[in-house]
Amino acid sequence: MKKNICFAILVFCFACGSVRAQYEPFFKNFPIVYDVATPMTWYTDDYSPDNLGSDVWTFIIGINQNDTIRYGNLLYYYTNGDYNALIREDTNNGRIYRYYPEQDQELLWCDMSLNVGDTFQLPITEWNHYNEDGIYLVVDSIAYINGKKVIYFPGNDISHFYNSGVDNPESYFVQFNISLKFIEGIGPTYGPMGFLDMNGVEPYLGVLVCVSHQDSLSFMQHPDLGCYQMSANIKDAPNNSFHIYPTPATNHINIVFSETQHPDGDLFIIDMSGRVVHHFSIHQVFSTVNVNHLYNGFYTALYCDGKSVKSSVFFIKTK
Repeated sequence: MKKNICFAILVFCFACGSVRAQYEPFFKNFPIVYDVATPMTWYTDDYSPDNLGSDVWTFIIGINQNDTIRYGNLLYYYTNGDYNALIREDTNNGRIYRYYPEQDQELLWCDMSLNVGDTFQLPITEWNHYNEDGIYLVVDSIAYINGKKVIYFPGNDISHFYNSGVDNPESYFVQFNISLKFIEGIGPTYGPMGFLDMNGVEPYLGVLVCVSHQDSLSFMQHPDLGCYQMSANIKDAPNNSFHIYPTPATNHINIVFSETQHPDGDLFIIDMSGRVVHHFSIHQVFSTVNVNHLYNGFYTALYCDGKSVKSSVFFIKTK
């Protein structure tokens, strides 16, 4: 009897470990749209350098649930829109793979199972070289933000990673808090497709600026960047048209627009990793929102008209 009890406990513990190994899927709630900004080669001086720099373009890449193809025993999604790729995920380990049919090779572009001190090598594509390929990155720290794992790599890697050819790239990337991260349920901050090997694209990894699931924003890199970067760039977000109180907040926040404003859009609450943790439509000058379910931390509230960020406000959530 004692042996049977011990065996049952071992089976239960193994099952618990298996559940913990599961990660939130990257590919869910279809359709999915990724907005990836990447440096381009331009042959004109007609641009207005702002935000991520002058020679930048945003590619809009989608995934539909039924757009799948099988190679061997593996099932891949094939992307649509501005870029085509074959990608799949392993939810047990939180990994994203991309298959290159012409080379009959699969490369690993994201691994959520990494721990502090582990290394990750950016894939080597000998047939299509990019500036950062082969670099070994060491996990600097790990955080759980609103229950989701975020893997951080050291800031000194920016001099290699994201060396995108724009003027003073480090200052741009520090200003907009862009760094190399793997985010559970979202993917790497260069996008799940990795390097976008297209005509006119400079040989550098891009920046994932937004992700949408089911036509609703689920990730934004930085409110001042919005979801679209191009050579004739958008300006920074205008002055705040609303304010939030109390902050720090415990159970709720009040959102107040000025009397001259006529809000008719969406308000997104975004955590420090860029994930959207709450979203609702707003059509009146005063609203109260329950934030009791949010973890302690720092948040940004974005008021958007479509994908255009109209204003943003920073607030703190405490118990």
